[in-house]
Amino acid sequence: MGVHPTSAFRRKLELYDEALKELKHLRINLRSLLKGKKGDDDEGNDKDRRIRTTSPVRDDLEKLMEKAEDMKEMFGGIAADPSSVVPTALKAICQGCEFVEINWACKNIEEAAAREEADEFVAVVGGRLVESLAVSHKGSWIFITEVEAYMRGAKDVDDCANTTITVNYPETPRFVVEQKREYQNQWYEAKVYFKHFEFLVTGCLCGTYDDDDLQAFLGASLGNHVP
Repeated sequence: MGVHPTSAFRRKLELYDEALKELKHLRINLRSLLKGKKGDDDEGNDKDRRIRTTSPVRDDLEKLMEKAEDMKEMFGGIAADPSSVVPTALKAICQGCEFVEINWACKNIEEAAAREEADEFVAVVGGRLVESLAVSHKGSWIFITEVEAYMRGAKDVDDCANTTITVNYPETPRFVVEQKREYQNQWYEAKVYFKHFEFLVTGCLCGTYDDDDLQAFLGASLGNHVP
């Protein structure tokens, strides 16, 4: 979930930096290993190295390093300038708004143990999710404008609670985009799982950080492409 980056964001940034260093080290070790036992730099050995270079491994490393760099750049920019979390396409809508990390915003919310507590839980958490911003490491974002709440696996609180559990009961809000299928049709849904509740996104604006365009969705389906 996107927001003003606090310690959670900074820790992620540190982890990305550590992963990047490890990948660079691994690539150096692989190249040293592939240099061969001869240790010479003549043309014949160069050819030998090219033949023995494991291209899929090298390509995967390159992709992982690029991904780590992209994630570091994105979250690093947000950490340095919290206002950068707001995409250009939402500047007018979010003018004057201040975002905070969602885990911090929901840290003192207790599990609902009765019907009245469940109603209050939905009101509080749902209110914080509406007009929140989910940010992807790929550079896309979803601005949530509407959610529906469903209780899961707690029949003693709600006799209509969903018993088909595909995600456990996270102690902190977890944003996911799930692929759904029915016969030959497929579509995507955005959800936030938190404790015994599922908040289905039924209204949102979507876009990417590299342009000013946006799409609007109303209803449970995000279409057949991941935003």
